Amino acid sequence: MDMQTLRLESREGDRVRWLPTEAHGDAESPYCSNGTISRFEAHRVMVKFDSAVDVDGFDAAQEVAIDPQTLRVL
Repeated sequence: MDMQTLRLESREGDRVRWLPTEAHGDAESPYCSNGTISRFEAHRVMVKFDSAVDVDGFDAAQEVAIDPQTLRVL
């Protein structure tokens, strides 16, 4: 899968994959999680992960502040 790091053109609603430290840079690692950018805040990107959206719905799902360097655009 060809994914790019988060771009300046990225915006709310873009689909992303989070690569946590445990994934060691492997975008196919089971430690990775997919989600949707909900907003930008200072030096973090607020993401609603699919696992939370599946349970609570998009509007009610909790946002998580993520370092943009650990996100890849799907």
